[in-house]
Amino acid sequence: MKGNKMNEELLTRAEAVKFLRVSNTALWRLTKAGELTVIKRGAGYVRYRKSDLVAFLDKHTIKGG
Repeated sequence: MKGNKMNEELLTRAEAVKFLRVSNTALWRLTKAGELTVIKRGAGYVRYRKSDLVAFLDKHTIKGG
């Protein structure tokens, strides 16, 4: 189910960095700027929805022809 946010794959910071191929600093800046949404639960628990990362890549990818 595409619209079901409860069952979506969640990635750690390290996994998000690897998936996006960016540095930790770049991930932090994108998050702080509101480009990426995080899920926070408790101290130090931060996760990124994989679907949000894919949407970010789709939005910022130049499609050649």
